[in-house]
Amino acid sequence: MRHTAVLLISCPDQKGLVAAIADFLLLHNANILHADQHQDAELKLFLMRVEWELTDFNLALADFAAAFGPIATRFGMTWRLAESSRKPRMACSCRSSITAWPTCSTVIKAASCMRTADHPSAITKTRAGWPRPTACPTST
Repeated sequence: MRHTAVLLISCPDQKGLVAAIADFLLLHNANILHADQHQDAELKLFLMRVEWELTDFNLALADFAAAFGPIATRFGMTWRLAESSRKPRMACSCRSSITAWPTCSTVIKAASCMRTADHPSAITKTRAGWPRPTACPTST
């Protein structure tokens, strides 16, 4: 698995957004692996997801907010940065009664479906006797 970072951005749509983001990443020697953008004309909203390798990136992720802050402020961005090697932990607690299983099953199945680059959650344990979920609730 490559060591990457993912930046998620939303802000009012305006000229220069993609250039400013790409220039910032280039300035810090980022190798962009994926970049997706979307514009909602009705809401005048810009959305972007950009992922880059951290191998030669010369800005510590701890310093990212301070360095990216002026660009975010200039364009009115709301943003979030995630590192691919950091997997969020998750817990699901349900009543001990077996009647709770359908509800818990749906929650656990939904959590299993969140296995994406941005949310690589992994279910490691389920209650004894309960089968591990095998499909997303939406696919059943």
